[in-house]
Amino acid sequence: MNGNSKNFARYKANICGVDLNRNYNVVWKQTSTSPRVRSYQFYKGPSAVSEPETKAMVKFVKAYNFKTYIAYHSSGEILYWKYKQNATQLAQHRPLVMQFQQVTGYRPDNTTGAVSGSGAGQDWFVATTGKTGITIEIAPYDGNQSVPNSQWSSIWKKNKYVSLLVAKEAAAR
Repeated sequence: MNGNSKNFARYKANICGVDLNRNYNVVWKQTSTSPRVRSYQFYKGPSAVSEPETKAMVKFVKAYNFKTYIAYHSSGEILYWKYKQNATQLAQHRPLVMQFQQVTGYRPDNTTGAVSGSGAGQDWFVATTGKTGITIEIAPYDGNQSVPNSQWSSIWKKNKYVSLLVAKEAAAR
């Protein structure tokens, strides 16, 4: 599953070779960038929500009335948030995204709709609840590898108030 490489720094799948961020039941069938076999990255799985981790998250989210879904990812310093939202939803969700941008310095992504790599938890949450979902890419893009330890202090400084912003915003709804 790791392409015969002993370098696991780039590995972004579960132990079964499924990229959990492509395993949710949202545009899963249309996810075109998925390899057809288990892999260290991008394999969406044999079916939507096939993995125990994805099943657990779906069950957990459905069991509670969460107002916001925040997913932390590793690289790009981007805020992904526009997923098939109507004008009213965009207007409701934009203030929190702008607060995140002010605090973290990360730029909001300006794309809308499904991308070729959907099946993401945040997209699933938005599609099924209509509520705010944001994926925060926390580090500068550094190729296909884990975030270097040297960046964690800077990442923490940028992100330490995000959970408070989310809690404050959600409590106001």
